[in-house]
Amino acid sequence: MQRVSLSSAEIIAGNQDLLTEILIRVPAKPLLKFKCVSKQWLSLISDPKFCIWNASHQRILNPTPDALLLNNFYSSTPTFQFVPLEGDGASSYSKVAVFDDLNVSPYFRLKIKNSCNGLILCMSIFCGRGFDDAGSELKVMNRPHCESLKIMPMPPIFSTVNRFREIMYFGESRGHLHSAGIRSRFVFEFDVWEMASDYSRWSLLHHVSPHRIKRAFPEQKFDAFSILNVLQAEKEEKSKVVISVDSRAMSLNLFDDTSKKLSDLAPGLEFPAELGYEGHDAFQYFQSLVCVWG
Repeated sequence: MQRVSLSSAEIIAGNQDLLTEILIRVPAKPLLKFKCVSKQWLSLISDPKFCIWNASHQRILNPTPDALLLNNFYSSTPTFQFVPLEGDGASSYSKVAVFDDLNVSPYFRLKIKNSCNGLILCMSIFCGRGFDDAGSELKVMNRPHCESLKIMPMPPIFSTVNRFREIMYFGESRGHLHSAGIRSRFVFEFDVWEMASDYSRWSLLHHVSPHRIKRAFPEQKFDAFSILNVLQAEKEEKSKVVISVDSRAMSLNLFDDTSKKLSDLAPGLEFPAELGYEGHDAFQYFQSLVCVWG
């Protein structure tokens, strides 16, 4: 009898455990195409357990978000602007109606409250009254028996000399806790701080000065801006802060002050320049196959 030798691909395809170990390392977008390879691959990739394993693995391999979802609460439509973090700067703004399946009433507005590891926490708010958490259906519960509270020092941006100083960003990236605060509401200038791993003190990570970015984009207005995200890179010299200013999303390198346009943004609500705020809130977006319904 003639011996039939199997190729490496056939051996892998016939071993479900080995195939799973390989595919959980593949990002979500290519996996959607891989569903067309065979019924076996379609069944595996569609398995909810596989989706969770893949999402967990991808967060370990790449803890940096793929994009930001921008939420303007004062917009009347439940769409969110999508800002790719590796944008080439040539793309115009894109809106995504990622929550169509939630069937939000036209009398309500959808607001993103927070995001964590690709999970987006939303709440619907009745348009007929002001912002009122008590009127929403969202409830957050804590388990005090497994949590501990600790008072952390305040970021050192506050000063009795300049009372206009305030925090414009507070968030985490790659296990690093950051805050960013403006020195004055009337100047495009801010500090980025990082919390020590033992939560004992804040250290100044970078002072963002307007001079270099204004030279790179002389036509741009800097009357009002929003600090969207501080992104800690695997290599510290590639860490950056993402801002929205003059209907543009831009990234600023925290170590060499170089700036890059990511994309154009839809015109938002016009805030008075003295507020120093452009009206955008941003939330991290990770590609994921996991479907969560509540």
